[in-house]
Amino acid sequence: MTGVQPEGRFGVLDLDKDGGILSFREKSKEDSGWINGGFMVLEPAIFDFISGDSIVFEKEPLEAVVRKNQLICFQHHGFWQCMDTLRDKEKLDKMWSEGKAPWKLWK
Repeated sequence: MTGVQPEGRFGVLDLDKDGGILSFREKSKEDSGWINGGFMVLEPAIFDFISGDSIVFEKEPLEAVVRKNQLICFQHHGFWQCMDTLRDKEKLDKMWSEGKAPWKLWK
């Protein structure tokens, strides 16, 4: 599984047990943690963990594989951007139109 650290969208608060603010800092990649980047290389045996069409792949099958210690993460430190929302699409379109698309490697 490819792990990525998306850009944080919000400032981060560190709180004490009573809700007092210990510190505030602007968002950074390190604040978001590692997430599933959506790219995987799997062995055919993964199908043994899928019991039907109603199974959510990211739930039962992947959780079972993790319990068996058979899933590792490639930590991708390069460019990654999801495109789940209109906001994401507009961000990627803007990068493309401004000539700042890091995924465009050809001339």
